Amino acid sequence: MHKKLMQVKQQLHPWEGHSALDITASMSYKRKKTFSNTLKGKVFSPQRNPVVAFSRIERGWAANGYMFATTTDFELFYDIRVDEFTIRFNNELLGEIAKSGDIFDAKGQLIGHAKHPTKLAIKGPFIDYKAGEDHFPLLMHGRHLATIKVAPNYGDGAVNAAFKNKLNQPLLTLHDENTTEEEEKWLLALSILEIAFHGHWLI
Repeated sequence: MHKKLMQVKQQLHPWEGHSALDITASMSYKRKKTFSNTLKGKVFSPQRNPVVAFSRIERGWAANGYMFATTTDFELFYDIRVDEFTIRFNNELLGEIAKSGDIFDAKGQLIGHAKHPTKLAIKGPFIDYKAGEDHFPLLMHGRHLATIKVAPNYGDGAVNAAFKNKLNQPLLTLHDENTTEEEEKWLLALSILEIAFHGHWLI
């Protein structure tokens, strides 16, 4: 899985000069369903350049699995346990996101909070209903660092209707530009998680 993703890496636009603010809700993907669910795709910048490639796999009725994501400059690995995540940045532990939304660093210290809204959608011949907030705050080191927009669910076929004019917009709104290197990594990890995981409900 990782080896194949590294081949796709060569097709990406150079990451140099980009930041987490260049991660949008726009992606292309291919889904395969056998004894496990797999999703492979690319995430685009506001200029419609592919800047992130990802590969995700889940097994069982619960969303348990893992995901690799890469740009031309760095790699991320996500160990997924439904709505809990352990994240590695360039093969070094970045930290964990608990079910509560609490964020812990590599030493297990509480450093922030980002609780994703509940995902609820009902779709049928005469109904197309979604509930929940369309954004949520990222609090880190005692301040409101950013706001994260909720990605559309590409799996329900309603993306074009509901998000037609929003796909090329950044997923993040940054409220404090004085970020540390650690916070920059978390901004990248969370924005990619939003589109590549929350942007398609495999199960």
